[in-house]
Amino acid sequence: AAFNADPKGSVARWRHLGWLSASPEPEAGGQAEVAEGVALGRLLFALPCISPAAVGDYISRSDPMCPSALSAFMGCFTFCGLRLDDGLRLVFAALAVPGEAQKVDRIVHAFAGAYYSCLEPSLDSRPGRPPFRDVTAAYVASFSAMLLNTDAHNPNVRSKMNVEQFVYNNRGINGGDDLPRMYLEQLYHAICTNEIKAHHDRAETPPRSSVIERHAQAHHAQAHHAQPHPPSPFPPPPLPSTVSFVPALPSAARWRYLQQRSRCAHYLPAAHVWTQARGAQAGASCLEVQRGLAADVLPIAIEHATRLVHESSSTSANAT
Repeated sequence: AAFNADPKGSVARWRHLGWLSASPEPEAGGQAEVAEGVALGRLLFALPCISPAAVGDYISRSDPMCPSALSAFMGCFTFCGLRLDDGLRLVFAALAVPGEAQKVDRIVHAFAGAYYSCLEPSLDSRPGRPPFRDVTAAYVASFSAMLLNTDAHNPNVRSKMNVEQFVYNNRGINGGDDLPRMYLEQLYHAICTNEIKAHHDRAETPPRSSVIERHAQAHHAQAHHAQPHPPSPFPPPPLPSTVSFVPALPSAARWRYLQQRSRCAHYLPAAHVWTQARGAQAGASCLEVQRGLAADVLPIAIEHATRLVHESSSTSANAT
């Protein structure tokens, strides 16, 4: 996508094409920059082929349009039913947090506001819903969770924080009171057990996937080991020599984001507007969208196909 290479130029072009037209909703407040920011945030959430690093870096800037874009981007997520750490995983599956402290603070602030808004009783009435009294408590707890994630999974940190220290560090953050100890313990163990990771572009991380490794192991076993039963009627097909790697399967958080993104397709420009805007490049644009969708869906299909082959082989072996 052109946005990944030139975010500022892409936004200017989208404005010229009318894709960031004024929002009719009252929160726009009649301010053009705020209205365009809302439209931009929703567009960036719905567009495929957008780099998480490019999105995180741009919408966390201090430009006049970016705060409303960041707020609208976070507002597209559905956090209902998610614990705080899972909400952070979902956000990091869509954008990468920049290294600048001010940008990190803006992203966490926007996340806390969107996350807390999903905890309203009318939206989330579960008995075990996060016990935050206000958005400030969600904001402080989010930062605390990110600090714990770094402490627990950074090999350079030798003295790890224990659960008692984590509970002590979060005392009095819930409107002057403490969060329930059980909730903090669950949050602590969830983060220490499962690291909160940001989604990386495939171009930046091209290791060989487990799919290829399983193919290689299967062919090696067939070539060098005697089989205790007849060969499987579904042997793994040889991989083309031109294939160097297969994209790794998306994480559960990334897949949840892709599902939520598909529900926001109505924020994309109309098909005829897209075609008129791109002109001769419309075909390339459609191909880009198709590649983005296939790159996210095909790994899931490959994984399921591999499991079906394995189950079929096991069933055939047991039958004989």
